[in-house]
Amino acid sequence: MHTHGLNNSACKLLGSYFKDGYHRVQMGTARSDWLRLTKGTPQGIRSVMGPFAYNVYTNDLIMLLSAMYNIFSYADDNTACYYDDCTAEVIRRLEKVASDMITWFRLNEMKINGNKFQLIIINRQVIEKVSIHIDGHVIVRKRIASTCEKKYLVRTTYYVVRTTYYLVRTTYYVVRTTYYLVRTTYYVIRTTYYLVRTTYYLVRTTYYLVRTT
Repeated sequence: MHTHGLNNSACKLLGSYFKDGYHRVQMGTARSDWLRLTKGTPQGIRSVMGPFAYNVYTNDLIMLLSAMYNIFSYADDNTACYYDDCTAEVIRRLEKVASDMITWFRLNEMKINGNKFQLIIINRQVIEKVSIHIDGHVIVRKRIASTCEKKYLVRTTYYVVRTTYYLVRTTYYVVRTTYYLVRTTYYVIRTTYYLVRTTYYLVRTTYYLVRTT
């Protein structure tokens, strides 16, 4: 804290926050015994300084890594970013920075949760499945669609919608045409029926006329 401009009195005041602290757990009306805190920050109402204390504690690590990577930190959430035209180089660098951070955490008696590690790759082109190996954990990337992919998806969706529209429209005209064909066929059959019927009556009438004469 001296490197941040705090004088001795301020450092002692903040240091007292971590000394002679006690902690216990309560569930309903049951309470555990008081236990003395030997490391870490107090929890509960007194933990308002926890994120700040963590940032101060890990500041030397962040400053060291910031010279080589883009590091973003919020309390105990640390994100390392690196960009390069070669995906393999990005993976190598991220594995290296993750290994350095894990080593530092362990040397300073801090625990890490490898199951919460995440890998996000933002790229212009579609690439195959990518993963990195960190402390025995295999982290599979969560890829964010690139601008080219978004344009491709939008364009593909447009053509799919357009094709579907024309298919529906064509189906409509086919059904409509079929309807008119069926209707026309019906009228043709009906007209033929009346013609045959009329011809029958004409023949019958002619027959009776001939018979009468």
